[in-house]
Amino acid sequence: MLSRALNLVPGMNAVAGLHDYWLNPVTSPVKFNFFNNVGTMVPAAAVSTAAIFGNAMQGSTFSMRMQAVSQSIQINAILGEGNER
Repeated sequence: MLSRALNLVPGMNAVAGLHDYWLNPVTSPVKFNFFNNVGTMVPAAAVSTAAIFGNAMQGSTFSMRMQAVSQSIQINAILGEGNER
């Protein structure tokens, strides 16, 4: 029940995925115990949250760049520039 509720929180799967990766015995030298399990939850949340916000900011920056390029192309088309070869 708690797992299903937390799946509705944006970014929670990213936090859980990173936390699980860090404690995976195949990919990590960190031994699984109570202290490592609880102790890596906050860092996993911090790293995942930073990545989510970074991707969101990158997306909005990319979107603004594409709008600027589109406007530049439209202006050049109106002025008849850029067609010379």
